[in-house]
Amino acid sequence: MLAILTFFLSTFSSWRFAIGAIALLEILILLLIFVYRRHFAERDDSQESTSHKTNAETNQKFKLSYLINPIFYFFYAIEAVMGIFLATYYVENFQVNSAQAAFFTTLFWLGLMVGRFVTGALTRFMQDKTIIYSHLGLLLLMSITLFLPPGLYTMGTVFLLGLAMSPLYPLMMMLPNQMYPELIAQRVISYNVGFCMLGILVFPLLFGALFKILSFSIFPILILMLTVILSVLVVLIFKQVKK
Repeated sequence: MLAILTFFLSTFSSWRFAIGAIALLEILILLLIFVYRRHFAERDDSQESTSHKTNAETNQKFKLSYLINPIFYFFYAIEAVMGIFLATYYVENFQVNSAQAAFFTTLFWLGLMVGRFVTGALTRFMQDKTIIYSHLGLLLLMSITLFLPPGLYTMGTVFLLGLAMSPLYPLMMMLPNQMYPELIAQRVISYNVGFCMLGILVFPLLFGALFKILSFSIFPILILMLTVILSVLVVLIFKQVKK
């Protein structure tokens, strides 16, 4: 996605073309997965009748409350929004030069990459819940720093923004296995991926329209709002885990 965005910004100087191209690619991928979904399924003829019965029972038991985890992934589009608009925010709102703004975005992605590596190590010593809550707290704090004019500290804050988001995607994806029976958990995880792709499609287009109407000054407000929503959803999800 970052490569596509870079290409369209350097060639056409338009992030709208980049978002349109990404959206088109995601739609095509989803269509291909839907059309050829049967080719990815493993067949077990000896248990086919049992499988149909189990799937039917699972469909009957599936409740709307199971969608709380996929809804989290819909709002997790905050990661894509940050990656796409962070540099433009600093250029438009604080008149930072383009090279410096692009460097801030690079540090954000670096923080995300390093954070995912560190998360893998932390899971051996800390509970998933502790890691997620501590990183959400860091994300709330770093979201507030977006209101401040850029300085030397900005290199650290944008890196920490990426670091704060890093464990949310992989660790929250594992929770359905702790919350639901196996077949329902598999279905919830498939919804997680779908809702995540939908959020990545919807939020950049929605926020792009808002920025055009209201200016990029609202960027930190929107990021903070998404962070609060994610935090509330995580609390609700962990309440389900306790049950």
